[in-house]
Amino acid sequence: MYDIYVQIMKNLVWIVIFSLFSLLPALITIKTFALRGNNVENTEQDTSLYTERGPIFDRRGNILAMQVNSWNVGLRLIDTENTEEVLQTLSRILDIPYQELDQKLSDPYKYVQVKKHISKEEYEKILTLKKENKLVGVQFKEKAWRKYPGNESLAHLIGYFGEEGRGLDGIESSFDKELRSTGSKTLGNSIYLTIDSILQSSIEEIVYETLKESKSSFITTILMDGKTGEILAYVSLPSFDLNRYYTYTQDRLSNRIIRYNYEPGSVFKVFSLASLLDTGNIHVNSRFDASSPYVNTRYGFTIQDIWYPGVITSSEIIKFSSNVGISRAMEHIDAPRLYQYLRAFGFGEKTNIQLPGESSGVFKDPSTWSARSKPTIALGQEISVTAMQLVSAATVFANKGNLLEPQLIKKIVSPEGKIIYKSSAEKKRKVLKPETATQILEMMNLTTTPGGTAHRLRTEGIQISAKTGTAQVFDRENNEYSKDTFIASTLSIIPSDNPRLIIYSAIHDPKSGEIYGGRTTAPMIRKMLNSILPYLGFLEHPKKDTENGEAYTRAQKSAVKLHIPELYESYLGLSKREVWPLFINTDVKLQLEGNGTVVRQSPEPGSRVKENTLLTLYLE
Repeated sequence: MYDIYVQIMKNLVWIVIFSLFSLLPALITIKTFALRGNNVENTEQDTSLYTERGPIFDRRGNILAMQVNSWNVGLRLIDTENTEEVLQTLSRILDIPYQELDQKLSDPYKYVQVKKHISKEEYEKILTLKKENKLVGVQFKEKAWRKYPGNESLAHLIGYFGEEGRGLDGIESSFDKELRSTGSKTLGNSIYLTIDSILQSSIEEIVYETLKESKSSFITTILMDGKTGEILAYVSLPSFDLNRYYTYTQDRLSNRIIRYNYEPGSVFKVFSLASLLDTGNIHVNSRFDASSPYVNTRYGFTIQDIWYPGVITSSEIIKFSSNVGISRAMEHIDAPRLYQYLRAFGFGEKTNIQLPGESSGVFKDPSTWSARSKPTIALGQEISVTAMQLVSAATVFANKGNLLEPQLIKKIVSPEGKIIYKSSAEKKRKVLKPETATQILEMMNLTTTPGGTAHRLRTEGIQISAKTGTAQVFDRENNEYSKDTFIASTLSIIPSDNPRLIIYSAIHDPKSGEIYGGRTTAPMIRKMLNSILPYLGFLEHPKKDTENGEAYTRAQKSAVKLHIPELYESYLGLSKREVWPLFINTDVKLQLEGNGTVVRQSPEPGSRVKENTLLTLYLE
């Protein structure tokens, strides 16, 4: 009997112990909730705060994207006191209309996120009032977030970071795995782009001016190192603020340089004529009658020009951008052979640029071509391309007939400083004979001479190969080419005798009166060249700054501004991980003492920066 009693007692003890362990998570949750209720900040932390996504830099180490802590603010009306006063206060601090807040919070029992990623100033104002018990019930949710110091600069290229902790577009998306911290690592890899922020800011400024002057829908510009395929500048305007990407329409967010397909117009003639020249069926001095429209009586179609220069050579087809001349020249190549060459240039396929969502354009098989297709394609219609495809195809001329893949990543560096990837020129395939590529460059150089369509691009001190284009946009509703919507473009390769740079710009739907590439994009590119070529060492300084008598271009002024500040800024309140990327590759000597956030700095904010001065930041 006694043994049975002992066994019963043992079982009861185990039942009690098991019950306590079962209730432990609930007790912890209740305790945590109670503690949060007593915490004046009411801050819920995201687990991603304990890991850090890797930063993104330009080729010189200028920071383009970095992880910071951010706060979302929200509440349940049932938890508040003096509801109307709370809403009016939040409306004022967060710059949200009272009526909008009132509508959002129509259900008093539902927690509503009022605003995402509030500024530090907004956070501190709300926190101060909470400590005074004036905003009871208002809660913060602290999250890891991305800060993009350039705001709208390079927005389509860099891409953005979503609420769920993944990159949603651009480099943030295509290199999401590399940027993430994985396994035991608390910091992701650092990615260095091929972009030069100095060139980028200089070109952006000029494109922005042209966007306003031309009253166009948008403008795209790509600057590439023709020998390596590295993209040095990537401009698509209008852009959007990466820090507030969620406030824009999908159309504004779209990466037009790699996704927008359009008929390229006369710029395309250089690729068509290069294909024909490479066959040996014609040569640079072959002559074609361009004195009147091209009429095909058998199939009943006519191709016209703005003017008729008479009998012209192959070179003059490019110089004058003759539709009739290129149409007559195309009689010397069959459709399958032309298609084969143009596909070899990369048209109709993706360039393999390191970005998501790239379009392959539209280039139909010759079995579907009509009698008119061959000459029409040769002059840039019946084929759709992307801006990136055109720049990529131009590498064939800059590399003795070899096609290069475009490059966006300069290197990837691990948290330990090990280089785990480094870019190199990738030759995709042989397209032309070296002599054909040279001949095309010489032909394109003629366009910048008097009488050529790109004569406004002529720049003293350097030889430029160029081709302009003016494309009509096809109106699908009326099934005809629009009479008032155009794309003006120019492709430039510099210098002609030893190509290093490729620039392609397209102005979409200009409305200021000028529609031709030679009158719009060519002068714009000339401004770019005057700005960037001295910085790159191709030209002497073209003009002097009247304020200090020193020769500076826009690019060089940007270089000084980005390289080192004139006055020390305030770094108070920043964490170590927010501070260190700001000083990579600058002349400022930095010393960090302690951990936490910056509470003091020496020299003090506003002090003038002097060479070799040590900046010490004290963290607690």
